[in-house]
Amino acid sequence: MYSLLNTVDTVCVRYHLRGTSRYGVEVLRVYPVVEWSDLGVTATFEEDAGGGTNAATTVVVFARHPDGFVLAAIPGRGWCTPSGHIEPHETYLDAALRETREEIGAELRDVRIIGRFLLTNSSGVRSAAIAFVGRVDTFGDLPAHTEATAVRVVPPEDLPSVYYRWDELLSRVFAYAERLLAAIP
Repeated sequence: MYSLLNTVDTVCVRYHLRGTSRYGVEVLRVYPVVEWSDLGVTATFEEDAGGGTNAATTVVVFARHPDGFVLAAIPGRGWCTPSGHIEPHETYLDAALRETREEIGAELRDVRIIGRFLLTNSSGVRSAAIAFVGRVDTFGDLPAHTEATAVRVVPPEDLPSVYYRWDELLSRVFAYAERLLAAIP
């Protein structure tokens, strides 16, 4: 169940979920709806999407190294998380693992679906991007066919000054990913 909350400057979606997520983290959060003009969409986030992922066409991976989140430099975007389209033969997990290898040269472990970004274009067409979180120990050995030009680890406190499209939505999703990883042994 959800309700729209109108504020002076923004519309937020509040998800009323009782209890905890399947990973033991409380799931009552407010995520803003933001405009991502480079993609021509508005976006928000839904935590712990579980089985509600059937409309997804892309994946986003929050890859956590002990020193911070690992980001890729992608031409036209800048520093961002590994992400990309799901190939016809792939599962969501397969796509997340492939994108992590291709864009940051890392093997993901302790992988979990943490939710999904909900996107709406100007025509009202909706889509979703499944969000994963996982740990990486090493990174940077990029394959020849990657679109990434560089890889770096960024401490959470430095993300706002490095990430190419930093906003309140990404701030809250990165914080949620961090809390979930802390709860996984």
